[in-house]
Amino acid sequence: MRRFKSENLAILGVILFAVFLICMVGEYTRAEMRLSGIQANEVSDDTTPVMNVNNDTSTDGAYSGTVVTLTVDGSEGNTDFGQAMHVDTDGELIAADADGTATMPCIGLLVESGTGAKKVLMQGIAVETDWNWTVGGLVYVSGDPTTTEGLTQTAPTGTGDQAQAIGVALSADAILVNVSLVLVEAP
Repeated sequence: MRRFKSENLAILGVILFAVFLICMVGEYTRAEMRLSGIQANEVSDDTTPVMNVNNDTSTDGAYSGTVVTLTVDGSEGNTDFGQAMHVDTDGELIAADADGTATMPCIGLLVESGTGAKKVLMQGIAVETDWNWTVGGLVYVSGDPTTTEGLTQTAPTGTGDQAQAIGVALSADAILVNVSLVLVEAP
């Protein structure tokens, strides 16, 4: 029996996941994906992706990673860059709120402000100069979607609150987004 080093298996896993994501682009005619700073964006009903490079993750409002275009509810008032978003029962996005199960889980961060068809970062890096994170600390969905785009570095602990980590602070103004769909309910 041949043994593989764990590093090789990890690299193989990343490659297989990247291939899976690239194949998924062909399944959707309006899909958009960013992968390691390379954007695959279909601009027509043709399923052939067009590749664009976007490695700028140093300026305010910059992002890089896996991005999808989804519909933000027209009545949603919290639609700033970096807002934690949840898929509501009608399929449209609303602000995620850790205070209860009806507005959780967060599926990604809004990277295009406003309502209607907008881009959501599912995994990658987001930069917002108004943030002031503790580097290396986890970032959670907040119980108040109106402050810091519904994000906090303190896990919610109120009765019935839903704790969900969405990433790690890379710097005071950058988050490595890797949304965990695991929710822990506070007692």
